[in-house]
Amino acid sequence: MSAGIFIGTIIFIGIGIGVTVWLKGVVTKATKNLSDLNDNLLQCNNHKSRLMYVSVISGTIQFWLLWFCMYMHQLNPIISPIRGHE
Repeated sequence: MSAGIFIGTIIFIGIGIGVTVWLKGVVTKATKNLSDLNDNLLQCNNHKSRLMYVSVISGTIQFWLLWFCMYMHQLNPIISPIRGHE
């Protein structure tokens, strides 16, 4: 595995974790009834937390897959450029 793919994957994992932590803070601040939310980031006791986790994880995986396909296509192009006659 090339270094670029490894570094890009680590960056996407970090972005996914960062967005999850950030959104958990936003949802906690926006909710007036704090008994509905648990302060532990790994537990999802209500439908808002579950939906948030599923959305962030699936979105991160989809963006990573898009980036990975574009990266691999640039490494091994299907059609090589043809130079004009000089």
